[in-house]
Amino acid sequence: MDHLIRNETSAVFADRAYISKDRHERLETAGIFCGVIQRRVRGQKELYPQQKAHNRLCAMFRAMVEHPFAWLKRHGGFRKTRYRGLTRNALDFALGAVAINFHRSLAIQA
Repeated sequence: MDHLIRNETSAVFADRAYISKDRHERLETAGIFCGVIQRRVRGQKELYPQQKAHNRLCAMFRAMVEHPFAWLKRHGGFRKTRYRGLTRNALDFALGAVAINFHRSLAIQA
């Protein structure tokens, strides 16, 4: 993940699995917003109000990304990879992204 976010200057949104305490601290010290959903820690009965507000903010941004992926999985048949190798699967994914953009543009025009 560090390779993907090395040039980021404003915010990083990721699943909880991709963040560590060290990475979170490095982002915060660099002035980059760390948009990872916060969970309860052991012994904490419920989320603090600041954590709830943070999660609501992050959820709005994540929804913009997750909905097109859900469409690709549901309607585009992207539950599994179809080819061997990253190059062919990357092309297949790119064509799927083009398809979703066409689909969305038709909905906007209507």
